Amino acid sequence: MHPTPKYDVLDAAYLFYYATDVAFKTENELPLKKRLEELVTDAMVIAAQAKFDVFNALTLMDNPLFLADLKFGSGDGLLNYYLYNWRTAPLAGIESVDGVPAGRGIGVVML
Repeated sequence: MHPTPKYDVLDAAYLFYYATDVAFKTENELPLKKRLEELVTDAMVIAAQAKFDVFNALTLMDNPLFLADLKFGSGDGLLNYYLYNWRTAPLAGIESVDGVPAGRGIGVVML
């Protein structure tokens, strides 16, 4: 990104964590999808009120349930996670892997 004469700073908000107990109440994903859409919509409103320019979220956890419906655009690259000393089954990221839906299976904390 190149600075413009009018703007030289881009303030970005990031969605790292959220919590809801809706996922534990039913196997049906619709209540979880609805609740996450409400939570993230509220978070985006708060970010806009705080004068952030963009709101970023990754395709992990249950984020694929709401990203498209809330009009999140795809990023311009891929992130690589380096998990040292871990032995896991295949992990799904942006695409499903071995029957694991996209964005499901593990949450990774970025430090």
